[in-house]
Amino acid sequence: MVWMFTGTNTSSVNAEGSPTELRLLWFEVTNPPTDRDLSNMNTVDHLVFACPDLASGIEYIEDLFGVMPQQGGRHPSWGTHNAVLSLGHSTYFEIIAPDPDALDGFHRPEVFIGDGAGSLTTWAAALDDLPLRHARAEKAGHLFGEVLEGSRVTEFGARLKWSLTDPLTRLKDGVVPFMIDWGSSPHPSGSSPQGCFLRELRLSHPESDSVSAIFSDTGIIMRDIVKLEYAEQFKLVALIDTPRGEVQIES
Repeated sequence: MVWMFTGTNTSSVNAEGSPTELRLLWFEVTNPPTDRDLSNMNTVDHLVFACPDLASGIEYIEDLFGVMPQQGGRHPSWGTHNAVLSLGHSTYFEIIAPDPDALDGFHRPEVFIGDGAGSLTTWAAALDDLPLRHARAEKAGHLFGEVLEGSRVTEFGARLKWSLTDPLTRLKDGVVPFMIDWGSSPHPSGSSPQGCFLRELRLSHPESDSVSAIFSDTGIIMRDIVKLEYAEQFKLVALIDTPRGEVQIES
């Protein structure tokens, strides 16, 4: 689901592009974040926007944001491919979809499967010393799955290397992120198309206390940009400042 807020005019469309009756919340469009604001963004490594077709997803997001996402790479183990754009300091927006050229034998995570125009399915938290964080989580009874290694070469020739917890393991409906550590590798946000900024990430879940406990036990810091609240239904909502105004992307 996407809500768009531009100046004093508001409009709402559902993921298929049809009008819907929604209770609109007003958020004032402000200036891009300052360096002080950006320091609060480091916990959120990236947002995952899953859709059925990558080309259509790129076109959809470009139309909403006014910024053209950049082709990323392929993930043979998951049968997916992606495109990215920067959301500010060490944060980016990932569009991910099934790769029609994927070879057999992959296992596609549920959070990488979207329908309609796409939706926000989960997020990744940036943490250093991932093996230690992973062990700390397991000791507390939070099973994130095994730690995996990945790499790819960007279109500029830079090799990106990272480690992450297995996205096949989905905790609390995707409200709890998978963890990622880029080590000494350059972060994708630095070489991705610029112009957008993540203003806020809202996480809602009927077991919000349990989500908070997982964050605390694992060392995921709840900075100002991340808001966690109780709700009868789980939901992820991202507020993003774009050249076309403030856009709201939902699960």
